[in-house]
Amino acid sequence: PNPADQDVQFTWNDQSNFTLVQLVNPLGQVVIEQDVNGMTNTTLNVSELNTGWYAVRLISPDRIASKTLLVK
Repeated sequence: PNPADQDVQFTWNDQSNFTLVQLVNPLGQVVIEQDVNGMTNTTLNVSELNTGWYAVRLISPDRIASKTLLVK
């Protein structure tokens, strides 16, 4: 869910070839990073993060997909 306060689940198709998921705070610091090589979903626990907007980066060898996430 967006906004989130506990766990956030991300799902993508297997053609995306994402290898890494990052959550980046407003200062540009990576606060969560998870290896997802060979996976098609992951769950990140955001309960310890400060309230605010974060960038979610889904990284593959040939591209980066970005979304925003509000943590409350």
